[in-house]
Amino acid sequence: MPVEIENVSYVYAKGTPYEAKALNRICLKIEDGTFTGVMGHTGCGKSTLIQLIAGLLEPSEGRIFLDGKDINLRGYDRKELRKKVGVIFQYPEYQLFETTVERDVMFGAKRLGLSRAETEERVRWALEKVGFDYERMRRLSPLGLSGGERKRIAMAGVLAVKPEILIMDEPIAGLDPLGREALLKLTDELNAEGTTIIMVSHDADVLAEHAGRVIVMENGEIAMDGAAKEILSSVKKLEEKRLGISQAAETAKLLRERGIDIGQDITRYDELVFRLVSYLKGGAQK
Repeated sequence: MPVEIENVSYVYAKGTPYEAKALNRICLKIEDGTFTGVMGHTGCGKSTLIQLIAGLLEPSEGRIFLDGKDINLRGYDRKELRKKVGVIFQYPEYQLFETTVERDVMFGAKRLGLSRAETEERVRWALEKVGFDYERMRRLSPLGLSGGERKRIAMAGVLAVKPEILIMDEPIAGLDPLGREALLKLTDELNAEGTTIIMVSHDADVLAEHAGRVIVMENGEIAMDGAAKEILSSVKKLEEKRLGISQAAETAKLLRERGIDIGQDITRYDELVFRLVSYLKGGAQK
């Protein structure tokens, strides 16, 4: 079920003195089961793009196709879109509003036409997926939990729908190291099971370790697009755009400046260690 974006533009407050073009003729295809990272400065159009893919905004021009169907065409089944595409916003915990954890996680799944037993099973599965014990958590108020726990509860609510495409906007923001590691592990598991992942993140380390493809946005347009290793090892280009690079790429760059050339395509920690050990043994891979 690929996502295809065809010459899409979006203008905020069109026809008013505050008119601003957020996206300019974007063309993009995201294949099934892939993990795509999206990065860029605040205001570059990242959030607008994912809202358009999720059908939360309608393009000012252009078309968006899901499984070959225009999601903004009159007559398109929006309920089907909600089943297939799930969105985890940067602060999803702000969306919690029910009296218990179980009710909150159940909210989306209840609208799928499932039986009560099937819905409860999905809630149990989703809570366990994000690391909670179902029986211990189900009757608690989400408002009494910590920020990290609320974020995981909100994520469980999206997972309970079992979307085929999961869009995540800065999902690790505000999480402690353990929460961050657990969320990224879960994301990898879902991707390995066939879920398409689209993740907006400023964190080059996260994208280097987890994404297969990276899109860099700038001024409402796609500035760079390619394999994660190719994009994230383009240190000079990323620095020119004042974007962060991974710690492994930064370390490799500093070593090269000091005469220790272990290669220019390093983006991940395991690559850095391997190349450095090889260099010290006299077998550096250039």
